[in-house]
Amino acid sequence: MVSTNDAPVTTTKIGNKLSNIGQPSSQTRPKSREPSSHDAQNRPAQYNGSSQRHPDDHFHGPRNGNLQDNWLCNHYKRRCLVKFECCNKYWACHRCHNNESTCGRKKLKSRDTTMVKCVECGKEQQFGENGPFCVSCDTQFANFYCGLCKHLTGNDDHPYHCDKCGICRIHGDRSFHCDVCGICLDVQLRGNHKCRPDSAHDECGICLEDAFTGCQILPCSHKVHRECANRMIRNGITRCPIC
Repeated sequence: MVSTNDAPVTTTKIGNKLSNIGQPSSQTRPKSREPSSHDAQNRPAQYNGSSQRHPDDHFHGPRNGNLQDNWLCNHYKRRCLVKFECCNKYWACHRCHNNESTCGRKKLKSRDTTMVKCVECGKEQQFGENGPFCVSCDTQFANFYCGLCKHLTGNDDHPYHCDKCGICRIHGDRSFHCDVCGICLDVQLRGNHKCRPDSAHDECGICLEDAFTGCQILPCSHKVHRECANRMIRNGITRCPIC
């Protein structure tokens, strides 16, 4: 599972069954909500054009509007290649590396990025040397940039960095951080879920791996990865595997 650009946890409304897991909830999505302190904390700041950045200035919006829809892979909308210490070559993203590399490392994350290569001028440079812009031709690599997670992508899914989770997630327009559970949740779960202190890193009830990212929370409060739940549903299993 990928730890970056991850959606807030959501739930299903039919007991402990899993049949709605992984499905979009556009019909029940709130039309709007008042800005919160969480929103203000994670709202992108404008890039100042300098290669010297304040340590806290790690979120930047587009300098020249939206980028063109000409991307290097299906995972992220960016205009640069990335490199990792394990391989002497550039990749479209860490997920492409994990899927295709023969170096033996299959669980790289965006934080493992060391170098980027501009696709416009070919300039190789340290990640974040000039924020989300090429040090040579000033090409903007992506609309969303996080220097902490070393993450670059588009704004379509409303990405944001949650300081409390310590990672980048998506759907910042409809999420909040539950301080009791210690994880970002869908706004539908505000006051509508069973809080369990420090349950953010519960094991997935199916694969038994950390469910901090890419998971669904059931009404019983147990968590399962979306991909694991979808596989169970395809196999005709529709109830919480723990309960």
